[in-house]
Amino acid sequence: MDESLSFESLFEGAKKAAHRAMDDHGRSEYDEFALHGGVAVERLAKAVLVSKNPVYLLDTRHEQGEP
Repeated sequence: MDESLSFESLFEGAKKAAHRAMDDHGRSEYDEFALHGGVAVERLAKAVLVSKNPVYLLDTRHEQGEP
């Protein structure tokens, strides 16, 4: 499995994005806050999924030959 798809890597990425979001909020950069907040939530969700079963993050369309 790709090391970037490990629970630890995704969770660490979520923490970094959440810290960036809070820094953005403190500077009243609300567009950046929303962007980094969204990235944090996405990576946290992926970390939870990969901890349950890494197959949940597979793109099956690519494996079946679909564009």
